[in-house]
Order: sequence, then C-alpha cells, then structure tokens
Amino acid sequence: MGMGDVTGFRTLLDRLRERGWSATDLDKLCADNVLRVLDAADQVAHRP
Repeated sequence: MGMGDVTGFRTLLDRLRERGWSATDLDKLCADNVLRVLDAADQVAHRP
C-alpha cells in the first residue's frame, strides 16, 4: 500500500506521529530532506 500521490503525505505524517516520531524527527524527514535535495539540484545546475 503506497501513498498514491502527495495528498497522502499528511496521513503519512499523522501515522508516524502516532508511532512516536518527534516533531524534530518529522522536521528532519520533511524540511531537512527537501533542503538537501534542493542543494544537490543547485550544485548540479551550476556544474560547468
């Protein structure tokens, strides 16, 4: 069973919270991961 699309993301976060994930852990999963991906994409975009 998968999320299907991005609309399932809220449910995923709710389920992780129910399983004891802290706000810090959820921040790392969401925000920190997004920032890592954006940084990597920026580095690729600026390669000669």
